[in-house]
Amino acid sequence: MKKEEYLEGLRTALRAAKLPSFAIAEGVEFYTEAIDDRMEDGASEEDAVAQMGPLEDALAAVSAEVPPVPRRIAHLSTGSHVLDIVLAVIACPVWIPCTLACVGVIASIYLALWLLVATVWMLVTAAFLTGAVGVFASFWGIANGAPAMGFLGLGIGLAASGIALLAVPLAACATSALVKLAERFARWVAGLFMKGRKEARDAGEGSPDSTRLRTPSWPRQLLVIGLAALGAGTLLALMVLASCGFDPTSLPQLPQVSLFGMQLDIFEFRRDSVMVISR
Repeated sequence: MKKEEYLEGLRTALRAAKLPSFAIAEGVEFYTEAIDDRMEDGASEEDAVAQMGPLEDALAAVSAEVPPVPRRIAHLSTGSHVLDIVLAVIACPVWIPCTLACVGVIASIYLALWLLVATVWMLVTAAFLTGAVGVFASFWGIANGAPAMGFLGLGIGLAASGIALLAVPLAACATSALVKLAERFARWVAGLFMKGRKEARDAGEGSPDSTRLRTPSWPRQLLVIGLAALGAGTLLALMVLASCGFDPTSLPQLPQVSLFGMQLDIFEFRRDSVMVISR
């Protein structure tokens, strides 16, 4: 088979398969260059064409590189650009809302993954802040004649800090998993519209990515400190609660703290409510 005969047969097969015009042009160009390269290496025209294999294999190879969305659009085409435009305008009340809904769902899923990452670290940060507030409460209580409530706040703060230290490795693992999931989801969405889905996926999984979060090897000493802080804080809080019959409302409450013109209550216990950090 001659080169032009093979290429014309390939072009006809690609058109019959209703592939997008860009895929047809790129497929024919690829096999044209492949045949020319073999002929430059010394092969005859017939041998170079024979090395390309049957047209069915070439058709399957080109079709496999076409993303799903352009392929589906090409299948819906009537073959006439004018008629395609007219039908698209007539059907716009249907396909525009559907498209917007799909975009909204995809964006919501992607945003939800990153919100999960942010939420994980916000919880860890809140635990550390509780520890800092507990340390402040201990000094504030001693300085203002409410040492028992100050030590109760210190116990709660130490326990929260211990939990935060123990939770950091888990948060790092969860973050790494969520980031990888977000990357794969984004790659999958891009693969619906762009070429090279398999190559991009293999390259992303086979090569190191410096921007990807890695789970750190958490020092054992910090884990020990976290367990010690959790245990000491829990014990201290229980001792204070036991001293007041597990009724923290009977203890002298900490005075309010003035911050930027606002009056804040620190670890305040009331009979008609639970613990309040601020009001």
